[in-house]
Amino acid sequence: MKQYISADAFKRSIIEALKEKQDFDPSLKLVRGFLSQAGPGTLNICRRRKYVSFLKYENGRQIPLRKSSSELYRLARKRYLTQLLTILELYDISSSYESRRVGSLLHERNQMVQKLMNLIDDYEKGNLNIARIVMTPKQYNWYTKPFRQKTTPEARHNITGGGVITRSKSEKELGNAFEYWAAFYHYEERMTIYVFELVKALKSQVQEYYRKSRLNPPSQLFYYSHGTCIWNVPPELQWMNAPGSCWRTYNERTGNLTIYNDFRFMTADSTTVILEHEGLLDDFVYRNNATERISLLKLTGALQDESILETSEWETGDVNLIHTKIKRDILPRLWF
Repeated sequence: MKQYISADAFKRSIIEALKEKQDFDPSLKLVRGFLSQAGPGTLNICRRRKYVSFLKYENGRQIPLRKSSSELYRLARKRYLTQLLTILELYDISSSYESRRVGSLLHERNQMVQKLMNLIDDYEKGNLNIARIVMTPKQYNWYTKPFRQKTTPEARHNITGGGVITRSKSEKELGNAFEYWAAFYHYEERMTIYVFELVKALKSQVQEYYRKSRLNPPSQLFYYSHGTCIWNVPPELQWMNAPGSCWRTYNERTGNLTIYNDFRFMTADSTTVILEHEGLLDDFVYRNNATERISLLKLTGALQDESILETSEWETGDVNLIHTKIKRDILPRLWF
């Protein structure tokens, strides 16, 4: 995926995020925390016809900054966050003011939002990497670093506008929708989860099964060799031996198994959100494996319920449903 965000995509994204946000207190604390670590100096922007240049202002002196300078990006993010904080404060207080004051607050809020939009335009005209400014350092590092992915899909005609090769047309449409809203993601990123306690509980169930059936249990439970279960699975657990089941990656020594989530996001507070697409609903194996990944994330506590999103094939047939889900469930957590 291209490691940048266009100004237009970001602007539409943050405007919708502000509309959808319900509780601004956590966001205010987060942005204030970022600003407290922003360091000294301010960024001045010099506009000359079609050209934009950047200057560092500190102790009464102005110093030109190179476009590749990390100092430029530090000050550009500081100026962006300062403007964003003002907007978040206006959104926060407008809900508690008397109705006669709301009109003036809304006008002021809209003015501040427009100033932020103009600032982002200046950054793009100055050929700055918008992603590096509007993402937190952790988000940007996560977004741009290489990651372990499932085997590259062979269906190379399913490519998003950002260059991500997906396994189906519906996942391509999802990827394009995320990119439209600047909802940066990793596709099929490897994730390791600790399932030892869950396996222990399942072993107990198997032992109970053999005790009731008066059969001798196998000497070793949940043991896989070359991706195949080598003992007879009781009827209650036959789904664990299904083709493609992530249980095939279980490592008895570490207690870990590996899953590949369809889409993975990182929020402003560095928590993970995943989206699993349950396509091919008429294919039992495909549907079972998608459901299995979601169940494991919930059962092991690897992710909280609010961080696990699901879409289905009939939803991707309606573009409005997908865009609504993105605006409601992802954008408000992405930027602040």
